[in-house]
Amino acid sequence: MSKMDSPESRSEFEHNINLLIEEAENIALASEGQRQSFYIFTYPRLKEVKKLPNGRLDLNTVDESLRLNANTKNHMRSLGPFEESTDD
Repeated sequence: MSKMDSPESRSEFEHNINLLIEEAENIALASEGQRQSFYIFTYPRLKEVKKLPNGRLDLNTVDESLRLNANTKNHMRSLGPFEESTDD
């Protein structure tokens, strides 16, 4: 398993938050368990995120839980698809 790197720039961080926004837009396609988890843990924090007049995210409105969730989402995406192992 590879180490999860923190974003090195504001644009990388905004990209990670946008992954969560993208997930919110497609949540209807997820399983019931995934939807419940998203609505309990992610959505309440995601709806608190504000944008600045220039369209960038107001980083002061992103809490630690959402930051970790976004960085984890990016890390999981970078790992690629999971393959099921078959025990012989």
